[in-house]
Amino acid sequence: MKTGKAAVAALMQSKDTKELRLPQLKSMVLQMMKEGQRFTAKEINRIAGFNDARKFISDLRRHLSDYLVRDTRLNTGCKLYWLEPINTKPTLFSGQVVYISLPKISHPSSSGTAKHSIGRNYGNSRNY
Repeated sequence: MKTGKAAVAALMQSKDTKELRLPQLKSMVLQMMKEGQRFTAKEINRIAGFNDARKFISDLRRHLSDYLVRDTRLNTGCKLYWLEPINTKPTLFSGQVVYISLPKISHPSSSGTAKHSIGRNYGNSRNY
């Protein structure tokens, strides 16, 4: 089977009506974008032969759950669109709760003569 732009061109030359070809063309453009290709709306319209590339991008943004549609504006004023996969693969620490055991703090015996205080020392007394 042909891949990429050659497959789109072959489908465009087929005798099927435009309504039958449109879902196939959209899925081919989507597959090319998933493979890492970047397109402007003009290029999507030219390659796929339809005139609603911005609606196609809006539908992708709404319905794709494992990809984000990214865009940037070029110097020519056109927007460049591409797909970026969302990292949903579990990592080493994802979803895990880590418990850390702290060493026990030994307290001096209360029978000693030294005074221990917690908090601020007020006045001139030195309590250690």
